[in-house]
Amino acid sequence: MQVTGFRRRTSLLLVLLLIMPLLPLQAVSASNHEDDWMLQAEDISAAFEENGESTTVTWKSIINANFAQGLWDATYHLYRHDEVMNASMIANMTPFASVDACDEINVPNPNNCQGNKPDGQHSATFQVPPGINASYYYAITTELGDGTVTSQLDFNESMTFQPVSEVTTAVRSPYYLQAFFNPTTSSTTLSWVNYNSINPVLPESGPDAYDIHIWQHAEPITRESGVTLLSLYSPIATLVAGTSLYEVPIPESTNRQMYYSVTYVLNNWIAPNTTYEDVRFLSGNTLEVPVDEDNVPPNAVQGVSASFESVEGLDGTGWTTITWTDVLGEEGESYRVWRAGSGFNNTFSDGVEWIATVSEGISSYNYTIPRGNLGPSFYCVSIIDSYSITTSDLLVTSCSSLVFEDTFGSWIKEPTNVKAEYLGASKTKVSWIDQIGAEGETYNVWWSSYPVVVTNPDNPVEFRDSGVLQNMFLLATVPDGFGEVIVDVPGGIFRTQSYYFVTSDARYGHLNDTYEYRGLIQNYDGPVTEDTLPPLVPIVNEVRMYGMTDEIIITWVNDDQENNEVYSIWRHLGDPFLNEDSTFRANVSEENGWELMLDDIATDSSTQSTIIRSIQVAEGIQRNAWYSVVVKDEFDNLNDDMWSTPGKNAVMVREDATAATATLHIEDSTGATVNSGTLQKGSYRLIINASEDLESVPMVNISSEHRFFNIGAGEEANLLFDTPLDDSIGDTYYFDFEIANTDKNSLVTINITLSDSVANTGNISVAEWDIDAKLPTIEFYTPASPEYTTYMQGDPILISGGASDDVGVVSIEIRFITATSTSKWINIIASSTQSEVGWAFAYPVAVGDFPLGTVRVEIRATDAAGNQNTGQVSFATDDCHQSIEGITICDGKEGQKAPPEVILENVSMGSGPFLFVFVLAGINVFALIVVIMTIISALSAPRKKKDDDDEGDEWMSEFIGTSSEPDMDAITGGAKKEEKQVVDDDDDEEDPFAVNELVRKERRKKKGNKLNETGSGDVSTFEYDDDDDDDGGKKKRRSIRRKK
Repeated sequence: MQVTGFRRRTSLLLVLLLIMPLLPLQAVSASNHEDDWMLQAEDISAAFEENGESTTVTWKSIINANFAQGLWDATYHLYRHDEVMNASMIANMTPFASVDACDEINVPNPNNCQGNKPDGQHSATFQVPPGINASYYYAITTELGDGTVTSQLDFNESMTFQPVSEVTTAVRSPYYLQAFFNPTTSSTTLSWVNYNSINPVLPESGPDAYDIHIWQHAEPITRESGVTLLSLYSPIATLVAGTSLYEVPIPESTNRQMYYSVTYVLNNWIAPNTTYEDVRFLSGNTLEVPVDEDNVPPNAVQGVSASFESVEGLDGTGWTTITWTDVLGEEGESYRVWRAGSGFNNTFSDGVEWIATVSEGISSYNYTIPRGNLGPSFYCVSIIDSYSITTSDLLVTSCSSLVFEDTFGSWIKEPTNVKAEYLGASKTKVSWIDQIGAEGETYNVWWSSYPVVVTNPDNPVEFRDSGVLQNMFLLATVPDGFGEVIVDVPGGIFRTQSYYFVTSDARYGHLNDTYEYRGLIQNYDGPVTEDTLPPLVPIVNEVRMYGMTDEIIITWVNDDQENNEVYSIWRHLGDPFLNEDSTFRANVSEENGWELMLDDIATDSSTQSTIIRSIQVAEGIQRNAWYSVVVKDEFDNLNDDMWSTPGKNAVMVREDATAATATLHIEDSTGATVNSGTLQKGSYRLIINASEDLESVPMVNISSEHRFFNIGAGEEANLLFDTPLDDSIGDTYYFDFEIANTDKNSLVTINITLSDSVANTGNISVAEWDIDAKLPTIEFYTPASPEYTTYMQGDPILISGGASDDVGVVSIEIRFITATSTSKWINIIASSTQSEVGWAFAYPVAVGDFPLGTVRVEIRATDAAGNQNTGQVSFATDDCHQSIEGITICDGKEGQKAPPEVILENVSMGSGPFLFVFVLAGINVFALIVVIMTIISALSAPRKKKDDDDEGDEWMSEFIGTSSEPDMDAITGGAKKEEKQVVDDDDDEEDPFAVNELVRKERRKKKGNKLNETGSGDVSTFEYDDDDDDDGGKKKRRSIRRKK
């Protein structure tokens, strides 16, 4: 039983051991559960994050429901030290973070704040300062609801057992960034203290020198968000090392708050081509408070008006009151009052004067007008806000209308003693005495057709200087001190009612603007009579060039309606009517390209009705020119009009003081130009291109040393075509002549006589062509004619002869023509020989160069003029040998014979050829039977001696025709005779791959072989002596011919 109970207990123990891992077990804390009332932090852990340079501490609350309610009022305090901490040390330390153990509001059940619940898990992060390289411990104390602080500091519970290694980078950024916005310049100035001013360790020169980045961003930047600066923004500027000031321009119409930051970019920081930018912003290098950038001016001032007042009886005194409405919504603003003598819309305009600054709430200003002012004034008001922002542009509502101010008093405001006098030539002189009491004034000279009267000088409505009803026309403006001016009178008029007025334009106290008094009291003169009608255009009768005297003669009509007029002659070397607006009419002036040729051609009562003048033309001149006659009357009224219509005063003439010329060339019968060189036999045409129109047809005289080509002293050329539409060239003429083959070699001289349209005579003599009308001569010496000589294989052939010409042979060419081909021309003059009488040529060839038959040789000789002559000669070639019948056969002649005709005969089965075939077939059948019987008997007979077998084999070979050479003696019954076997050197071994060719079999004839005939019965044997045996012995080749 005891054993059984022991076994049962053992089994139960094993079962419990196996079940225990499956049971949920509560975490066991190293702390004493009796001390859980202290609410000590548990499972502390600390980890340093390198990128964020921070250490995160995590822990959890106690797991004890008996004390969970105390977590609502408990607070955890976190400490950091480079040594192990205890309660006394912590009593003198400041926690870097404090965390509530449980939020009673958000967690109404304190049991949910135990360590095994999500709300019981806690964490806090410590931002490690820059430049740290050490290890630190972290500890957590608990402050209970009654204020008691428990500091158990158990390792790995409320204090780390191992210190945490913390390494951070030192600050590498500028310090104390400041920003200031200047509304006047509309820019923000940034300033900072560079790191090297505190700790000079950063390189400022060389490849490692740092750069400075300026950043602009609308949101503030902290250490946590600094990394995003590089990804979301781009620097607005990159500065060189050492810079500590930068000005940011602010665009117009900007009203914003902006942050700025400054960083360093450290080049080659860790390694070459690496950079580092400290974006932790730990040195005050980013703005914590934005800078206000506001350059938008306030709203414009409204309701501005001005009025002038003066005290009656007090001459030269007065003031102007300016009023406006303050701008709503502005505080601390002020108002500036501006004044000018003319309307303006910008305070920087010329003549604008700043007269006052008025604070807010007043809305008016009284301005005392200085003594001596006279004229209109304009006033405007601008606003300056509390930031000193204003604008120079002004609206219409910010300015008053015109205010007339008069503190000049009763002084005279006009010049005096005005006089006007017509001088002629469209000029009138106006004089006056300057105004008294004004300085730096100017005087305006006006014209009117009647005396204008102004009733109210302050409002001179009768003085109209523009518009449809304009009655006053400004002619000139003159500075003070001159007192006179000469004005132009419009041309083409005659008027007796001209009135001239002079007004003064003075400043009268204004800075730069003036006032013109238009009272018109004592400042005019008139009426004045003025005549500017020009005389009539002169009528030119003729403008002609005389080549004999090289003069232009001009005649025109003296105008009987004018007295004492003066004429002048002008010339234009271009085309004065190129302008499309001046097709027939233009003005004569130097500016238009005219030059004065004759001036001051005066007239009086004794001048003839027709006036003639001449102008010399320089020798060598040849051009078109326009001549015009201009007239001026006794009042200096000039009529400079020029008309090209007939009967008017402008005529184009050809100035020609140059002898007539022409260009010549010769054309052959094909129309090709012979520019220079030699004229051969044939028809030619002389072409004459005249340089200008001629008065008569050119005279032509062509001659050589041996002949005249025209009749008498010269013949007239023929008109080829004229050029009526082109005055720059003349007509073209021609003259035909012939060169005969009898004309000797000599130089051709061509003389042309021309007379142009103004009688200038020119002679042209040209000698550029030689006559060469004879062809070269060719003479053959060899070869011989085919009628007398035939050249055989191996024979040399020499083509020789001579060529001569009266001028000279420059080329000798040869070619060969056979029945099948024609060769190219070959120049053989280089291998020819020249002598006093000509050239000798010799050209060797061989028979083998040509196919057998007749060959024609052609020689072509060319002289220096290009004349060519061709001669020819023929020779025959052949290859002859004797046949075995002793007949001489020539391949050339045989090859030339026509093939024999084929004769077709009608035969029957009983005719001779068929009978012969039938008999031969019977003999063959019989022979076959005999052969078969012989073989059978031979096989059945006993074997004999070897010699007998050999003899039987030879007989059998001879019988069946297989022997290499038949025994003719045995066949014919003659005595048997031993002969040496003749080997045919020409037979080659049988080639199994050879292609059968059908060729004509011919026996080659060898030089020196002698044919010997020997008789032996019916067979004649021809033997050749072979001199070419390799072994030097004489061998005989047998030829067998059967007698028929």
